[in-house]
Amino acid sequence: EETPSPIMDEDLRQRMGAVAVKAAQAVEYLNAGVQVVAVLDPDSATIVVSSQNDSPRRITGDEDLTLPEVFPEFRVPVRQFFE
Repeated sequence: EETPSPIMDEDLRQRMGAVAVKAAQAVEYLNAGVQVVAVLDPDSATIVVSSQNDSPRRITGDEDLTLPEVFPEFRVPVRQFFE
């Protein structure tokens, strides 16, 4: 086994590290009592929504962001966040 992996370049390593940090931060917020955490990813134009009761879900530009746990009437097309 080689470390670092020869198939992962530095850019990929950096991006994976950044995703791991954001995921850990979302867990910290949820553990502190926040009901919903939404993390925008401008590189993929997606939003990852994490909540205390569900697994994280990725929402794409073709979908609407809804937060029924907090704001039942809230609905915004994801693409509007990246225009």
